[in-house]
Amino acid sequence: RFRNVTGVQTCALPISAGYTKLKLQDYRLHLENPPAIQLWAALPLMLMDGVRLDTNTATWAPGGVRFFAHEFLYRQNDADRLLNAARFMIVLLGLLLGVLIFCWAYELFGLWPATFVLGLYALEPNLLAHSSLVTTDLGVTCFMFGAVYFAWRTRRQLTAWNVTGLAVCFALAHVSKFSAVLLWPMVVPLDRKSTRLNSSHVSESRMP
Repeated sequence: RFRNVTGVQTCALPISAGYTKLKLQDYRLHLENPPAIQLWAALPLMLMDGVRLDTNTATWAPGGVRFFAHEFLYRQNDADRLLNAARFMIVLLGLLLGVLIFCWAYELFGLWPATFVLGLYALEPNLLAHSSLVTTDLGVTCFMFGAVYFAWRTRRQLTAWNVTGLAVCFALAHVSKFSAVLLWPMVVPLDRKSTRLNSSHVSESRMP
C-alpha cells in the first residue's frame, strides 16, 4: 500500500493520461500506448471527490506534458490517494489473470495440479511486482494470455462462448499495448486450424 511510485508510473503518465481522457476527452498524453489500461486505472478517480485537474499551467502545453503528471499527482492532488485507487484496478487484472491460469490448468491437469499452478503464480516475483504498478504490462499480459487460452479452447470446440472470449481478449490486448501484435502469429493459425477441423467434422457427420 505504501510502495513508492516508480519512474515508469510518473514519466509514462498512465494515471494522468487516463484521467484527462475520461474527464476532458483529451488524448494528448501518453501516446506511446493505446488507452485501455490508462482508462481502466483512472476509472476510480472519476468516482472520487476532490480530484483536481488544472490545465491552466505551462506543463499542459505541447512539449511539457511529461511534467504535467508530476504536477497533477503531487501538487494538485494527494498522490497516495490517487495511486492507491489506480493500483487497485491493476490488482483486479492480476486476479483475472490468476483465474484464467487456474482454469486452463484445471482443464489440462485437474484440481490439485491447477491449485499448485495458481500457487506458483501467486508467488512469482515479477507478477507480484507488476500487479501493483499502474503500467500497461500486467494488463496486456492478462489479455494476451486470455486470447491464447480461448484460442486453444476454440480449437478444441468451436462454441459461441469460446469465440466470444477469444474476440474480447484479442481486442482488449490490442487496445492495451502495441506489442499485442505478437498475438497474430500465435492465435490466427490456431483459429484457422480449428475452423478446418470443425468443417471436416461437419462433412463427416453429413456422410451417409
